[in-house]
Amino acid sequence: METKDSDVRVIRTRKSIKAAFADLLLKKGFESITIKDITTAAAVNRGTFYKHYQDKYDLLAQCQQKLATDLAKTVRRNAQDVERKYRQLNTDTPFTLALEFFCYIKQNRRIFLGLLRNDSHQFFQELIKDKLWQSLFINRPENPFKISNSMGINEYLADYIAGAHLAVVAHWLENNCHESEEQMAELLTKISSQGIITVAGLRED
Repeated sequence: METKDSDVRVIRTRKSIKAAFADLLLKKGFESITIKDITTAAAVNRGTFYKHYQDKYDLLAQCQQKLATDLAKTVRRNAQDVERKYRQLNTDTPFTLALEFFCYIKQNRRIFLGLLRNDSHQFFQELIKDKLWQSLFINRPENPFKISNSMGINEYLADYIAGAHLAVVAHWLENNCHESEEQMAELLTKISSQGIITVAGLRED
């Protein structure tokens, strides 16, 4: 029981620190944040902070890794559903992947927005691109996306997917998530399945 209670306290403490860090990223920017800022906002002492993180750079890196890894898991979990709908030409309803993608981002809205506004956003984007690369294009038996890699097309696809999706996410977050997760998932599904030209109305289906 003591171990379980300790685990709960650890989870609660780390959650509090990350929430405080997200708020501070939005208010001050990463370079201006101090450990004192974080511990004060999270209502923990410095010793507690250093039990979990080496410094604010370690905290930043762990936040980035966690978000990118979770998004990659969402992709892997739903890849078969995307492939099945494409093969059946069933793209009238949003992909489960797209809906889970936006639901997760909205649940973590403040930290995502803080990281995308931060000077290290390019590293964050590269990290997500690498995770997508591993999830979609590495040759594994369960990987449904088996395409030719002539001219390094996989690398370009990974760049395009990560860059385009993060741009859409950043705009949505900056717009205070005005559209619902379902609306954004539907939009992303249409763009992915029908193409930009068709969705923009420049060509009929």
